[in-house]
Amino acid sequence: MLRLTSQATDHLLKVRRERGFDANAIPRFIRRTGRLALTFAKGPESGDRVIDNGRVSTLVAASASDLLDDALIDVKTSSGRSMLVVRRPREQVEKPIGRRQSSAGATG
Repeated sequence: MLRLTSQATDHLLKVRRERGFDANAIPRFIRRTGRLALTFAKGPESGDRVIDNGRVSTLVAASASDLLDDALIDVKTSSGRSMLVVRRPREQVEKPIGRRQSSAGATG
């Protein structure tokens, strides 16, 4: 099951605010050209999995679920810039979440 650190939750809320979305916009992880991307949606789409950590609900598109099974989303800071990363306990590998444009106009 996907988990988010409190730092990742803070980051999602910050990105949502910076992109001009209101509190009703839900972070949504999708697969785009083979990579994981963050968008914001008005609600879940068919096949989306809803993850609720108590502070923010997050959506995982069916196309991205295999990339996030048993993963932890965290924040990594490099050169003063923060980004979301996926950590897998078994692999000990960080994979950054791409910055892609969503159909709603949001990026991560």
